[in-house]
Amino acid sequence: MAKGEWIQVGVNGYTEGDDTAPSTLSINPAVETQQLAALAAMKLSRDDDAVRETLERLKTDAGDPTINLMPDLIDAARAHVTVGESMAALESVFGTWYERTVV
Repeated sequence: MAKGEWIQVGVNGYTEGDDTAPSTLSINPAVETQQLAALAAMKLSRDDDAVRETLERLKTDAGDPTINLMPDLIDAARAHVTVGESMAALESVFGTWYERTVV
């Protein structure tokens, strides 16, 4: 990248003259506490059987490349399955992809 062999937008090209790094996102601890409390309350109020069933169906369907997963993901959202829970179910089938570091 330092040799200029290829351009990565915003890193070594098309930076619009802004060479300073953007500030790191920081979340107010009070907001974090509030969100975690809301998440815990939602998990307590949802139907655990529906959550379990939708996650199992998502895992099963993810194993079949001919099945569209969008209806399963919509059902999961309706059952109040979190994004993290949905992604963990998909990760259990597909694994985790890591970008290979090129130096």
